Amino acid sequence: DPLAADQTLERTFLLIPPKTLENEWHDAMLGELAVFWDLVNTQDLGIVERVQAGLSNTAFHGGRMCYRFEEPLHRYQKGGAERRGGRQRAPPGDDDVQAHNYAIDESDTENLECVD
Repeated sequence: DPLAADQTLERTFLLIPPKTLENEWHDAMLGELAVFWDLVNTQDLGIVERVQAGLSNTAFHGGRMCYRFEEPLHRYQKGGAERRGGRQRAPPGDDDVQAHNYAIDESDTENLECVD
């Protein structure tokens, strides 16, 4: 649930088959699952918090940060927006190099890389 622009309340529901509770090891199995879930989500939380801090930085002017990795997300968002607008078409993929977004001089595209 969104609480603020930079804060969300997360809820978790674990749906399991009823017969799981009949297994004598169900407490141990669910405990291991909870530990793993907590590990993964704590790592994800750290990533999300760093991205949020980066997006809030005045040095960031908006736009996609790394087209090679975020292109599928862009296509998904673009497709959703088009469907909401009544258009039904698959968005094309991005070019291998989008020099106009990432280089000062469009002829200088040979060494473009995504950086941390």
